[in-house]
Amino acid sequence: MIEETVFILEATYNPKFPYRITIKKGEEILLCLWVQDKWPTEGRHIFCIRQGGDEPIEPLEEIERVPVLSLSQYGKRLTIVLDRPINKRSDFLFIRKPYRNKEGEYEQIFWFTQKSIEEKRPSVRLYFPKEEGLDIIIDSREKHPYKFNGCNIQRQRLPVGDYALLIDNQIVSVVERKRFDDLLRMMTNMSELNLIISEL
Repeated sequence: MIEETVFILEATYNPKFPYRITIKKGEEILLCLWVQDKWPTEGRHIFCIRQGGDEPIEPLEEIERVPVLSLSQYGKRLTIVLDRPINKRSDFLFIRKPYRNKEGEYEQIFWFTQKSIEEKRPSVRLYFPKEEGLDIIIDSREKHPYKFNGCNIQRQRLPVGDYALLIDNQIVSVVERKRFDDLLRMMTNMSELNLIISEL
């Protein structure tokens, strides 16, 4: 029998960490964190604290229990996808930092979504000499495009890629923009990667 992995949200009535999330596979607890909100909102990362190993994980007031579709670890980042139509994908970032005034390290955990990253992402500007007069097409579906100062910009739907360089009204170069975790996933699936490269 396959053991189901579930995401459990509970109320703690602690003003600093009013919620607890637990990820369980069967009876095995994979992750248990005290968190400051029910779900990461746009432009905000949620600070979390891992429940100590010596603390008993007693049942609290359960708010929701959702099946987990996938759980993937990429270095310090854990990605979870829940089986529901909205608020389904989020990430946890685990960082270890040295203490300033004593030996040893402490852990910082942040819970966020891709949308919150995009809201926090600073505006990126790429500078080119104006005399070059580069002609660049940005795909109309690109929600947060880079800014190219001193370039002639067109917004239109590209057949492939997100950015294209024009010379004499001909596309000579195309760039496909990818999130880091998507790139890692494709690197493990060479057939998919080769297909995307062949399209470019």
